[in-house]
Amino acid sequence: MVGPPRIAALCALSVGMLLLATGGPSVTSGSPAAQETFTGSTEPVVAPTPAGLPLGGVLLRDVRIGAHESFDRITFEFDGGLPGYKVQYVEPPIRLDGHVAAIEGSAFIQIVMQQAAAHDLNGAPTFTQNEFKPRLKSIIEAQATGDFEAVLSWALGVSGRLPFRVQTFRGPDRLAIDVGHAVEAQEPAGLPQTGERSPSYSSSWPVGVSLAGMLVLLSGAVALAVAVKRR
Repeated sequence: MVGPPRIAALCALSVGMLLLATGGPSVTSGSPAAQETFTGSTEPVVAPTPAGLPLGGVLLRDVRIGAHESFDRITFEFDGGLPGYKVQYVEPPIRLDGHVAAIEGSAFIQIVMQQAAAHDLNGAPTFTQNEFKPRLKSIIEAQATGDFEAVLSWALGVSGRLPFRVQTFRGPDRLAIDVGHAVEAQEPAGLPQTGERSPSYSSSWPVGVSLAGMLVLLSGAVALAVAVKRR
């Protein structure tokens, strides 16, 4: 027959093991989320001029530049529709009204928009800012280089010969050129990636619970040993 001392010792051992099991650490991953993949090309992108555009061309109303997760974007907003366009890498020098334009960058993208203008039929400007220097990861500078006979042109100074893509949107009418960010070199397989943190350990119970479990387990073991010896 099992006596009360042995029963108490076995209960202490059970409680100690339960506390240790529930108080153990859990592992959570510290790896960052995967970065968006940018898809583009360095080849020229051309679109013909649509039929039925207003006399004098569509009018430029706004130019915006912004940074995104994997690319930088320049957006041209128009009244009256979307122009034809040709977007391509060009070699310097970049011309501005017959003169060489000083544009920051390691490579240059030329944007020529057909049947488009930054002034109305009376010669009044519809958009007056001709230069931006955002100095983002990809787009370093943007500058207007021409506005004559319904041909509107801009040049981008970018940080390298990076892939780009061209998109159009409606409501309002917009032409957007996205320039991808440079892809960082990957470290060899099997090694932690730059900036990747080691797994972090967090306990679902306070550390004191684990210590209490160890003490109860040790006490139960001692009590059991004493009970067996007395027997």
